[in-house]
Amino acid sequence: MTVLFEILLATFIISLVSFSGALIFVFSEKIIRKYLILFVAVAAGSMLASSFIELIPESFEMFFEASVHGAEHSLFSPGLFILLGVLSFYVLEKFIKWHHHHEIDCHKHTMSKMAIVGDGFHNFIDGLVIGSAFLVDSSLGFVITFAIALHEIPQEIGDFSILLHSGMSKFKALFFNFVSGLASVLGGVLAYFFIGESTLILPFLLAFTAGSFIYIALADIVPEFSKKHEFSQNMLSLFFVLGMIITTTLITLLH
Repeated sequence: MTVLFEILLATFIISLVSFSGALIFVFSEKIIRKYLILFVAVAAGSMLASSFIELIPESFEMFFEASVHGAEHSLFSPGLFILLGVLSFYVLEKFIKWHHHHEIDCHKHTMSKMAIVGDGFHNFIDGLVIGSAFLVDSSLGFVITFAIALHEIPQEIGDFSILLHSGMSKFKALFFNFVSGLASVLGGVLAYFFIGESTLILPFLLAFTAGSFIYIALADIVPEFSKKHEFSQNMLSLFFVLGMIITTTLITLLH
């Protein structure tokens, strides 16, 4: 497969994840509440492992290979962009109110347009990230796609719930969720044509992605563990986090 085809395939799969919101019509609210934390745990474990085992080492390796003598001590190193990734997503969540929804009734308002635009922007960034990862290595691209897809499931359920609460019909909510999901394809294509295999941009983008993944993972899983879930459920969630870290580590060692 060509890199462009891999990017298109991966980002289109992410777009299809937008239909996961329809799960609220298949399963009862009680069941979704009970098991959604497990999706969050798997996504968090995958994002943490991808960041520390794949993205950060790769970004520093590419940076050192492209650097002139002494440039590794420059202020503009991947470390700075990891920090910027964490801070940027904190600002987005706190001040632009771009929230990751894990509770079906976490928001009940009529700002459906804001939700669609916010989700579209989020998916566009996901596409850039996926495209950049495939430009580095196909294995890295699929690992990152998997991590993002897992994270998208609980988020899309929350976004779909917002659209329903705003008065949209089921069909219309699914349609707009899918349209916003297609923004990831656009992001992936732009990454392919405008970033290319640039050794100047890619290490910083990978580092920024790692920072955003770290923030998202911790912001998602820590509040869930602090809620009054059953002890067995918290233990199972922790098992899923550790399991995904181990799985990602093994995948990294094998490719």
